[in-house]
Amino acid sequence: MANTKATLGQPMSKRQVKIHNLMVTTADNNFEIGKKVFISGNAVRYHLGQIFLKLGCTNRLQLMVNYNNLRNAG
Repeated sequence: MANTKATLGQPMSKRQVKIHNLMVTTADNNFEIGKKVFISGNAVRYHLGQIFLKLGCTNRLQLMVNYNNLRNAG
């Protein structure tokens, strides 16, 4: 994993998009998401932290609300 810190507005990597999509469409925990994308639960946690920074969220609930708002707006 890169040792760089994400910033608001940066594009997500392909893996981060996959993790984001699994997180907002399932009730899976980090370990279960990790099994689906063949990485550890700790790696999922790292990627979620990067996703939160890139999207300006602070937790899973906020990420889900933002996702649903965008989905319903389109």
